[in-house]
Amino acid sequence: MQQKENYIINILFYICNKIPISNNILGEWIKSFHFMSPYAIIFIILYGPILLVKLCCIFMLINIILFINMRGCYLSKLEKKLCNNNNNIVDIIIEIFQGKINNNNKIKLSNNRYYYTFRIGIIFFILVSICSYYRFYIK
Repeated sequence: MQQKENYIINILFYICNKIPISNNILGEWIKSFHFMSPYAIIFIILYGPILLVKLCCIFMLINIILFINMRGCYLSKLEKKLCNNNNNIVDIIIEIFQGKINNNNKIKLSNNRYYYTFRIGIIFFILVSICSYYRFYIK
């Protein structure tokens, strides 16, 4: 599994290195996209045409499969490699519920990130499902 994960991240990193922008800037842009994509998906689910909603659902399904198979988010892993830091999009939630993040215990931090991201993902998926069902099937 680790080989598959590294292979996918290395391919994405290779593609990013072909873009004539520094890895740090590119990583920050990917991090911004990563942070805003759930809001964009909710907006599309609420107001977009049904074809775009279906594409979002396929995109979400692919990301869920990758998240489970890679035991974490491929975008977060790519961001870490590009930006050369250990900050993560879910760290704010961990700090709210558990206090200060301890970067010394990498295994516990990784497990916490997986735990919180997985739960946030479940809530998001349920929210998207309810919105889609209400919008397209209950009129």
